[in-house]
Amino acid sequence: MKQYDEMMNELHEKFNEAPEMPESLSKESIVNKIKLSNTKPKEKKTFAFKSEALAAAVTIIIIGAIVIAQNGFGNSVTVKDDLYGQQEQATDITITTAAVQNRPATDTELPSGIYTFDGNESLKEHFLSLYHEKGGLFGSYYTYDLTGGLADGVTMAVTQAPSAFVSEEDSAEGFVVNKSSQEYGTTNVQTEGVDEGDIIKNDGRYIYIISGSYKYESRLKIIDTQTMQLSYNGKIQTERNTQATVKEIYVNGDTLTVIYTSDGNNDTATETLDTVTYVDIYDISDRTDPKKITGISQDGYFRSSRMTGTVLYTLSTYYVIAENEEDVEKHAVPMINGKSLDGACVYHFDDDSATYTVITALDTSSRNGESTSLAVLGDLNDIYCSESTLYTLCTKLGTDPGDETIKTEITSFSLNGLNIKCMAKGEVPGSFNNSYSFDEYNGYLRAATTRYDSTSYKDVSSIYVLDKDLKIVGSCENLGDDEQIKSVRFMGNKGYIVTFRQTDPLFSLDLSDPTNPKVTGELKLPGYSTYLHPLSDNCLLGIGYGGDEESADTNNLKIALFDISDMTKPVLLDDFIIECASSEVNYEPKALIHYKEKNIIGIPVTDYNNYGSAGLNAVKSFAIISYTKNELSQITGFVHNTTGSTEFFRGTYIGDSLYTVDEFKVIEHSLSTGEKTRECPIMQEGEEKEAVTFETSTVPAVEPANDGFFANMF
Repeated sequence: MKQYDEMMNELHEKFNEAPEMPESLSKESIVNKIKLSNTKPKEKKTFAFKSEALAAAVTIIIIGAIVIAQNGFGNSVTVKDDLYGQQEQATDITITTAAVQNRPATDTELPSGIYTFDGNESLKEHFLSLYHEKGGLFGSYYTYDLTGGLADGVTMAVTQAPSAFVSEEDSAEGFVVNKSSQEYGTTNVQTEGVDEGDIIKNDGRYIYIISGSYKYESRLKIIDTQTMQLSYNGKIQTERNTQATVKEIYVNGDTLTVIYTSDGNNDTATETLDTVTYVDIYDISDRTDPKKITGISQDGYFRSSRMTGTVLYTLSTYYVIAENEEDVEKHAVPMINGKSLDGACVYHFDDDSATYTVITALDTSSRNGESTSLAVLGDLNDIYCSESTLYTLCTKLGTDPGDETIKTEITSFSLNGLNIKCMAKGEVPGSFNNSYSFDEYNGYLRAATTRYDSTSYKDVSSIYVLDKDLKIVGSCENLGDDEQIKSVRFMGNKGYIVTFRQTDPLFSLDLSDPTNPKVTGELKLPGYSTYLHPLSDNCLLGIGYGGDEESADTNNLKIALFDISDMTKPVLLDDFIIECASSEVNYEPKALIHYKEKNIIGIPVTDYNNYGSAGLNAVKSFAIISYTKNELSQITGFVHNTTGSTEFFRGTYIGDSLYTVDEFKVIEHSLSTGEKTRECPIMQEGEEKEAVTFETSTVPAVEPANDGFFANMF
């Protein structure tokens, strides 16, 4: 390697017409700054540089300046090796190595109670000590099993509500048709400005579909709705040609982001540690021939993701499993792009968790995959994300012997593009349903949980308000008598909670004073809602289950319309029951579409009325529900009949057209007439593992009824 003076001479030659290097970038200044950062604190609260890091840092700064001078400012540097350590084939678009910054923040002071490790050796020593203490490492400790609750990556979602009721005149005829409108369906997200990944995306012309996670290899399919032709059908697999399971996709202009998991990337891992989460970025300016630009890989099972602007935040869970000291050495540190994460990027809270939550921020607009990665020791069940803050959520049992107390741990991270920083850790009593149980408003986090009181032998449902340090500043407990929370909707300084024991109380809450949240109204009715969706500031739609005064009936799907204009007196405006049916929206509200311009809601429905009879499968359909100010006025069901089951059934819209989608085909319908107009088969020859034939039908609209609406339809 050249000496410093020789490199500086070369730099001066490259920049002989440029201004002189500022004093702040001189050798002496850089060395002094690094020396200051190398001062080790008394407590292990920040990362510390070793002497080797000092020399490396100076070298990187100097070489980086030379590279910029040689290649031009703002240009990425082409490399020969691909993202996962293999030789890359030549393509029209250069694939470059993801630029991972293995430092979470430049701040030398961390909030109280939050620590990082000095480096990877310190991290390995921590796990080695934990290994001897526990007699082995087996991943997460004390994590509460949310039976019947969350699945990996499941998030709750909602579109922004209109400012007021729609007028009855606007929708007196059911569908309000504006043929000049080219509005199109986007993912039903929880927080405005924060996108969420899904299995279907729509950009106003093309529909993007992922399928095959269970029956056959995962594929991405792109449909051109102008021609109703399959413009692309590509298999998703890792660089090492192992089978992939696609989890979510994002579409942002001419950029497609694919998130998937696969086994076999970590050569040093055991079979139980072999799951890796991938994010690949594609240029889709040519929808017939997407080209991968760049991507990242991070160890662990995919849990969830969010996108703000062009920056994607991906979270995975990495379990440290070790039966001997050699395993500790191999598996103590998760890998990013095949390289160990810097121990200085690992946050911890002086606990004994053997589980990592790995977080990567990736700029999807960057052709060289600019990203940052960090991790925190601790598990998670779900996440909630605002535009500026990410919250990881984990329900756990007490750590003391015999302690069966359930609590929810919350860890917050500030988000500023690629800069992620761990800010605080707190907890609230009880367990939560999903990310929809949380909401950030005016700098405060609201949390809805249910806990069991061993003194009264009853469930206690509560709302807690936490400040930026995740300290509880206000609460409203004992919602109902022995009630469990089933759904929550936060709307600014108001909140709505459905609890259940035998009947369905809908509570309205005033949250304008963070220190004193309070119940303002209550409505009781049979059954309960698992999802609440605002149609306006004054109107709320509930989707859930029916029932009577004694109990709920989870075999019947219930749709209810509430007037919430008076916070002291919520009113049931209209409802109907779909007998022997269920909807994906009960656990995945991203399956719902809300076409506000036409005053319609769309949900997938599975009808079990004839299930098992003469070998018949459950019938999957997509139901369009038209609403007015005070009623659910018209319903149309759209069905794909196949000999064989489908993994999913979704819907989306562009202008006056509704597109119903399953893994076999896409069908276009007119929203003004309900008639089928065109269709596009998307199951290609050789993909199916069983013979599949198609027969499509459209069911005419009927008035809602309480005696088995969908049973009559089918």
